[in-house]
Amino acid sequence: MLDPEYRKRLRAEEVARWELRQELERARTPGERVFNFLNKPIAIWALSSLILTGVTASYTRWLAHQAESRRTRDLIDKLDFEIDARFSQFLESMDDLVIHPYTRAFTFKAETAPDDIEARLQELKAPPSRNAHGWVVGVYPEFERTGLPALIMQLRSQISNEREKEELKESGKILSQSHSLVPPGPDFMPVWQTLKRGILLNRWSGFWYTDCGMAPFC
Repeated sequence: MLDPEYRKRLRAEEVARWELRQELERARTPGERVFNFLNKPIAIWALSSLILTGVTASYTRWLAHQAESRRTRDLIDKLDFEIDARFSQFLESMDDLVIHPYTRAFTFKAETAPDDIEARLQELKAPPSRNAHGWVVGVYPEFERTGLPALIMQLRSQISNEREKEELKESGKILSQSHSLVPPGPDFMPVWQTLKRGILLNRWSGFWYTDCGMAPFC
C-alpha cells in the first residue's frame, strides 16, 4: 500500500501536468489547433468523405450536362433535316408548275393558277399528316403532326446563338404570310427570291433544289 504522503505527491504532479497541458492548449493559435485536428484519423476520414461526395456530385452533374447537350444537338440536327426535306419537296412540286427550267425562263405554265401555287404553299406549312396531295411528306414520325412554322420555332428554341435565333424568327414570320409568296404575274423568280432572301436559310441546303444558289432548279 502506498504511503499517504507519496500518493499526495503523485496527485499533485498529475494536477500540475494537467494544468500545464491546459496552458499549452490555450497558448496554441487557431491554426495549430485546426492542424492538430486535421491530423486525427476521424478528421481525415470525414474530409475524405466530403471530398469524395463533392467529386461524385460534380461528375454526375457533368455527365447530365453532357447528356443534355447531346440530346439538344441531336434534336437540332433532326429539325434541320426535317425542315430541309420539306422545302426540297415543296420546290420539287413547284417545278411541275414552271416551264422547263433549262430554258432559264422560269415562268409558270399557262395552265398554272394562283390556287395551284397557294395549295402547295399550304401543304408546305401544314403538318404532313393533314396533306391530301402528298406534295410534302414528313421524314420523322414524331414531326408528322407539326407544321413547318412550328418546327422552325421549335428549332429556334434550341439555338443559343442570337443571330441564328433572329434569322429563324424572321424565316418563320415570312413563311406564315403565305400570300407574300404568290406572285402577281407569271414570273416564278419573285417566289424564289423571297425564299432565298428570308425563308430558306443557308442551314437548309442539303437536299435537291435547296442547294441551289440564286438560280432555281439547279
